[in-house]
Amino acid sequence: MLDFIKGITCVNVIAEFTKDGTLIPMAIRWEDGRIFEIDRVLTSNKCIGPMTSKTSQRYKCIVAGHERFLFYEANGQWFVENQHALVEEC
Repeated sequence: MLDFIKGITCVNVIAEFTKDGTLIPMAIRWEDGRIFEIDRVLTSNKCIGPMTSKTSQRYKCIVAGHERFLFYEANGQWFVENQHALVEEC
């Protein structure tokens, strides 16, 4: 796992592709094996990625009752914002 960089950390994500090709993140899996289900995806939009500065998909999610931003970058990696707060609160 990458060290904290601007509050962004690389994570594993369990996701689903719908039959129309939409990518939906379902859960975040930490390096230590803990899994945090994504309760709800509030929004999904294109943005400049926090790590590669290229086009990314940004998901505003509810995880354990808290809003978190989850990024899927063009290089196939997932990043979550405020990882430290998420781990401490769950």
